[in-house]
Amino acid sequence: MLIIAYLSMFVDHVFKFAITANMQHNPIFGRIAMPIFMYMLAMGIKRTKSKGKYCMRLLIFAMISQIPYTLMITGISKLKFIEGADIFNKINTVIVFFTQNLNIGFELLFAALLIIIISSKKIDKMDKIIMGALLILGAELLGSGIWHRLALAVMFYYIDIKDFKRITVAMILIVTSYILFKGVTVAPNAVYKTIELYSLEYWSIAALPIIYYYSKVKTKKPNKIMQLIKYSIYPLHLIIIDIVRVYLNLM
Repeated sequence: MLIIAYLSMFVDHVFKFAITANMQHNPIFGRIAMPIFMYMLAMGIKRTKSKGKYCMRLLIFAMISQIPYTLMITGISKLKFIEGADIFNKINTVIVFFTQNLNIGFELLFAALLIIIISSKKIDKMDKIIMGALLILGAELLGSGIWHRLALAVMFYYIDIKDFKRITVAMILIVTSYILFKGVTVAPNAVYKTIELYSLEYWSIAALPIIYYYSKVKTKKPNKIMQLIKYSIYPLHLIIIDIVRVYLNLM
């Protein structure tokens, strides 16, 4: 299942950044990756013996991936300094440049933290609402549209994939809410056009049969080498696309 998710994401990134050089280009096949990643995250949180170590791995993974991710979607040529800027302004420019768009690692981390907060038995309901709302708000400020991915992770955590009808309805509602949200916030003067653009997100629902099938397949617990490979594929594929973009002069 992880291979399918990575393949889907790779195709999506190749079309967006190595072929069309257009971040708005949304190949249909690329829509199934995120639900699979969020499902695997939800299952990982359920099975891990240490939620703290799990989140730390996600943080390290996200930080390692951030530079190649930024170079893939933006290109180093876009990094420009103000003429005559001092060292502190240059450092600030670099920090802003490399953090203006967050990679999937941070989204997975936010989702993991949200699940931990909601599922905690040590936090009362009101504190859960406040902490969860602040986390979602912070995630949205760092990257618009993240909230619906966090919602998918929570959905997978609480709704068993075997309850296929229920989880399908829940995902349709989440995706529909996301599309309407984009239509209203991205281009209020062209709501219908924006909704049409983001309606491709409905194809992400196609991930559910894949998840349902592989949830029945018994897999061995990965050893440390396999875990390292699993976490390395994402930043490595970003670097490969970066190199291809430079070669094709798409920066």
